[in-house]
Amino acid sequence: MPDLSNNIKCGNSLIEWDILKDNPGLTQDEIDRINPFDWEKEFPEIFLRGGFSVVIGNPPYGASRLVIETHYISKRFGEEAQSMDSFEVFLAKSTQLLDNDGYLSMIIPVSWLTGDSYVASRRMLTTIMYPRIAYAMPFDVFKDAYIDTAIVVFAKTNAEKCLIHYFPKKEKLTSIPDGVGTEVSISNIRNDEPRRLSILLSNRLASLMLKMNAIKPTFGDWFDIQRGVQPYSRKKHTEAEISARFLQSKSPLNDEYMPELQGKELSRYWVSPERNSYIRYCSKIASIRPLRMFQGERIVLRRLLTRKFRIQADIVTETMITTDNVLNIVPRIQEADPYYAIGLLNSRLISWIYVNTSMIAQKDDFPQVHISALKALPIPLNDNTTHVAMVSLVNQMIALHKQLKEARTPHEQTALQRQIEATDGQIDALVYELYGLTEEEI
Repeated sequence: MPDLSNNIKCGNSLIEWDILKDNPGLTQDEIDRINPFDWEKEFPEIFLRGGFSVVIGNPPYGASRLVIETHYISKRFGEEAQSMDSFEVFLAKSTQLLDNDGYLSMIIPVSWLTGDSYVASRRMLTTIMYPRIAYAMPFDVFKDAYIDTAIVVFAKTNAEKCLIHYFPKKEKLTSIPDGVGTEVSISNIRNDEPRRLSILLSNRLASLMLKMNAIKPTFGDWFDIQRGVQPYSRKKHTEAEISARFLQSKSPLNDEYMPELQGKELSRYWVSPERNSYIRYCSKIASIRPLRMFQGERIVLRRLLTRKFRIQADIVTETMITTDNVLNIVPRIQEADPYYAIGLLNSRLISWIYVNTSMIAQKDDFPQVHISALKALPIPLNDNTTHVAMVSLVNQMIALHKQLKEARTPHEQTALQRQIEATDGQIDALVYELYGLTEEEI
């Protein structure tokens, strides 16, 4: 067998010996723990010819570090790894190790493809390299690690297209077929402000996305969108207080206790009329919100999507406190009609746009809505006739869902369910018209 002593080496891939310059007082135990590693000194013949041809890996996600290591990494990669998650730093470091024709491929958390926390590293990678593949994998790729992953491939050599594909979460893969995915122009990715690796940037969907992106205002322009309160925090409360849920009760114990709307009591066009929990709305809450977010006519939206990846929203007027599993959407301006807005939010189109814009929305364990993506959704302006039609259909849906919950016989339930599906279809058709979609885009 050939001698591999110069091929396989052990060391800290992210930290070199120059860490001693900034930290001259490091103990031997700390140096051994950090285990610095200089790539160019360890592989001199590789870097004489410009670097490695290929860097591949399954970097650690969320690895713990010494404070000294964190300061070192922040100083050298801060602008390129804003989340400071170890996998993102590995991506940034890997680009420094490649030759002019090199390839980089990693299996990383799927949220990197579109997440707001990783814009800086996506911009860096898609600027100095060419994305070739971005595959969002099924959720059980690693049997012992319950995390959604993606495989990315970047090349230094010029390319025009990137293959992007989101595998169904429950698909069983033994290998990845060649050429699977939607071709997305790399110029489209580079022209996208957050540099997302998304099929929404494909030429096939370009006309649809141009229409969507050209529409102003957005939900963030019309509505103030905030999470509910976070009742407890280990920084503010003892373990005993948290375990006892001392700020919540099944009944109002005094005037500070207000009814709580729980996520499980909310679905599309329906909120349970019964309150089973009360929250003590006071200064002892770990993270409080302005009371106006819980009062008056407003939209409440469950952060969890349905199993079919649909947004769930309804309208309430009763004063109710929510925790952070429910988003509260309060009008900012007079034109912001909640009834018109939930017709859009609960539509098939908006759920499809949202899910394909944010990979976090597709997480298999808890697919959920994030405020930043919700704020960016466009709201089409309308004439009075269209507005009246939408509000009328939304009121019908709210009434039908209430009747469905009260129906007692299978015949009543089936008839109401069919009417709900028909009305849902009318809302979807109106939404397609509002956004100007063609038959092919629909």
